[in-house]
Amino acid sequence: MAKVLILNGSPRLRGNTNALIESFKKGLAKGDNEIVTFNVAFMKIHDSIGNGGYPEEYQGKACLIQDDMLQIEPHLEEADVVVFASPLYFYSFSGYLKNVIDRLDTSFLPGSLSGKKLIVMLAFSGEDLSSLEPVKEQSRLIAEHLGWDLFSFLSLPGVKKAKDYEQHLNQLETAYQLGLKIH
Repeated sequence: MAKVLILNGSPRLRGNTNALIESFKKGLAKGDNEIVTFNVAFMKIHDSIGNGGYPEEYQGKACLIQDDMLQIEPHLEEADVVVFASPLYFYSFSGYLKNVIDRLDTSFLPGSLSGKKLIVMLAFSGEDLSSLEPVKEQSRLIAEHLGWDLFSFLSLPGVKKAKDYEQHLNQLETAYQLGLKIH
């Protein structure tokens, strides 16, 4: 059994990113995993203000920013697997998810989150998979910096409208199968 934290950066509640997440969760449920999901697009999470200017006793602690990141932090600490799920916005994660990612470097002491698996799920309107290269590299660097294993990178291309995922059942099946592998 694994503890899985899913961070959904999509503002569409029933959109393509959510379809990937739901397929993945169905696979996870077969393994009796513990699953916690936050839709960060509807949370109040400020961007990082850095920690370089804080007194030493505050560095690496979130107490200076009192926002909804406080709800996520205990689950980040306990998670074995962290999922970044987002629509692709300008070759990267949504700003909502990016705020959470930026806070990973200032809300936790260095090395305190190491040893986790990272799964990235992206839905995007284009068909050209090369447009994913910048966010793939960003994901690799995030994982490396945090001491995580970039376990999987899933994409759902060609989804412009809310229910376009219905035309891409093979990608949803891939997400389901990935969920089955987590335990």
